[in-house]
Amino acid sequence: VCRAQNRLHRLLYDIDDAIVTHGGEVHAKVGDEVIVTWPLDKRMSGGRCIDCFFAIADAIAEKADSYHREFGMVPGFRASLHAGTVVISECGNSRRQLAYFGDTVNVTARLQEFCKEASRNLLVSADLLSHMRPNSDLLLEPLGLAQLRGRAAAIEVFAVQRRA
Repeated sequence: VCRAQNRLHRLLYDIDDAIVTHGGEVHAKVGDEVIVTWPLDKRMSGGRCIDCFFAIADAIAEKADSYHREFGMVPGFRASLHAGTVVISECGNSRRQLAYFGDTVNVTARLQEFCKEASRNLLVSADLLSHMRPNSDLLLEPLGLAQLRGRAAAIEVFAVQRRA
């Protein structure tokens, strides 16, 4: 357990700069999952959240030898990005915290689950893409409508990768 905990601690430390540099804010860390949010404003139009994914991948790749030496493996990760309205509320009594609620949160979580089924590391919704102009060095592959677990309506999904 300690080795896995050390690996996760190191990974969270190593990806933090990429998140902050790309305007993200870590909302929560749940197990090995990190929930990052961005304001849906004019800065989003440049695709900062998508660029963040690749900056994290680069940060891990730069330290791959170190991860391999220390832990015997290099961490991999998957991510999903979606845009929409959320309700933010302070919850709890003895331990208060901010919680995000709503369909946007649920769709993002289900989209992340769908990454594995789609064999892709980064999936984004058409809703998110409607708010931005992704960099030209990215390849957006339309995957069509996806029926996500627990959702009545399908959403349009795109896989994103760097051009070779």
